[in-house]
Amino acid sequence: MRSMKRAVLVTLGLAAGLLSLAGAASAEEAAEAVRALYAPVWNPLEGEDLSKLTGPALALFEKSAKVSAETGEAGCVDFVVTVGGQDFDDEEVARTIETVETGRSPEGDALVTARFRSFPDGDADQEIRWTMRQVGGAWKVADIESPLDEWKLSTFPCD
Repeated sequence: MRSMKRAVLVTLGLAAGLLSLAGAASAEEAAEAVRALYAPVWNPLEGEDLSKLTGPALALFEKSAKVSAETGEAGCVDFVVTVGGQDFDDEEVARTIETVETGRSPEGDALVTARFRSFPDGDADQEIRWTMRQVGGAWKVADIESPLDEWKLSTFPCD
């Protein structure tokens, strides 16, 4: 009987350890998925491929494309959301990028913070916060925000 209890406890311990490792791998994967968006800097305004987006981010870029098509002008988003602006040095961003998962939303989305420098002579680091959601086994961008510039895609006006 003792050996059976011990075997059950060992099995439960191994299962808990594997779940812990899976959680750590998941966190690492979310941060790495964001890091990949900076080498080179991904710009969802270029091209028609919005496959990396989901949720509020996808809805905004679809609406922005519709506004642009109807008016012939820039849509609701007219800057590179990945870096929070239009001007940047791709090599400096790639050289200085750091990403870390900072937590989970109540819905289970991974919250990832990216920090980087936009220019070699720039004196301030940039910070972009990403909400990443697993869809079909892949990490997709559900929301992006810049605490420094005080914008968030999910609350971005687009009429």
